[in-house]
Amino acid sequence: MSKIRRKFTKEQKLEIVNMSLEDNQSVRDVAELIYVHPKNVIYN
Repeated sequence: MSKIRRKFTKEQKLEIVNMSLEDNQSVRDVAELIYVHPKNVIYN
């Protein structure tokens, strides 16, 4: 059984970045909101 790979649009990616910047949320918090593992989120 294979998993379906999710693809985020450019608009979705920008919204996710804005969520973390505006709400001062951690990478872990944002990852939970978008249902991905924190290790799969690229950040600096």
